[in-house]
Amino acid sequence: LWVLPIDRPTPKRIPIDLGYVIDHTLTEVASTENVAAGFGPSPNGAYMAIEHRGEIFTVPTDTGVGERRRITESAWRQSNPSYSPDGRYLAFLSDESKEEEVWITDLRTTERRKLTAQASRKNLLQWTGDSKQILFSSGISLYSIDAAAGKTTEIARHAAGGYTLNQASPDGRWLVLSRRDDYQNAEVVVYDVTAKKEYNVTSHPARESNGMLTPDGKTVIFVSNRDA
Repeated sequence: LWVLPIDRPTPKRIPIDLGYVIDHTLTEVASTENVAAGFGPSPNGAYMAIEHRGEIFTVPTDTGVGERRRITESAWRQSNPSYSPDGRYLAFLSDESKEEEVWITDLRTTERRKLTAQASRKNLLQWTGDSKQILFSSGISLYSIDAAAGKTTEIARHAAGGYTLNQASPDGRWLVLSRRDDYQNAEVVVYDVTAKKEYNVTSHPARESNGMLTPDGKTVIFVSNRDA
C-alpha cells in the first residue's frame, strides 16, 4: 500500500506487518464434483472421450468393448475432447503451454502434438469428414487447422461478434454457423468455404440458433423463438 502526497510526485510505502504464518497461508481448499465436464463419442460409438477434473479419458460405452484409458496426465487443464472421423486421433484443448491451444493425440502411437500457437480462447473443436482439418472459433474469427502440418488459417471473420460453429458438412465445404448481426440479432448462416461466401438461411427478427444439416445435406434445421 502506498500514499502519494498531492504536492510531491514521490509515493511513500506504508509498511503493513500481518504477522502471518506462511505454512498456513499456502494451504488451499478446493471443492470438486465427481462428474464429467465434457464428452465426445467415437465414430463407431464404442468409446466416449470424457473430460474429468482437467484430464482426458476414453471409456467404453458398453461392457465387453474394452477398458478405460487415460489420455492426459499433467498439472494442466485439458478440455473439449473430439475424435477424428476415422477414429485415429483425439483433439482437445490444453493450457500446458501457458496459453489455451489445440493439441492432438494419436490413439495408436500415443504421440502428442501441439497444433496451434495463438494466444486466444478457443471454442468448439470440429473435425472435417476427411479427418484432415480441425475447425474452431476464437474471438471474431473462424479458423481451420491442417492436422498433419499444424498450420492454422483464418476462414472467416465477423466483426459483430464472431461465429458459433455448429456443424461441418462431410466434405468440409459447407459450415453451419450461428452469429449475430450489427443489432445483435441471432441468425443461422451457411458458409461456403471454397467460395468464401456466407448465406443467411434464417433472416428473421427472432432469435435463431443451433443450426444443423440433415444427413442428405439438403436441409438446415434450427431452433427459433419466432412463435414466442
